[in-house]
Amino acid sequence: MEQKKEIEKLYQKEKVAAEFDKERRKYKFQEYKHQIETSFLKKNILKFGKNEKIKVLDVACGTGRMLYSVNEANSSAEYHG
Repeated sequence: MEQKKEIEKLYQKEKVAAEFDKERRKYKFQEYKHQIETSFLKKNILKFGKNEKIKVLDVACGTGRMLYSVNEANSSAEYHG
């Protein structure tokens, strides 16, 4: 259990998240993929209505890059990664 807490602390550090995102953006394909994913996500969240209470589970969320797109589409949505 202690090891799990240490790993969580490591991944929550800003420097680790920034490096992860920087590495991810290095490749044009990743940027294109991000645009497609966020477009798909926003479009489908909006089907529920702009202020509808919904929950979003982002499996394998990395640094939570989709949080901003979820919040843009529905600011009252619960986001869990």
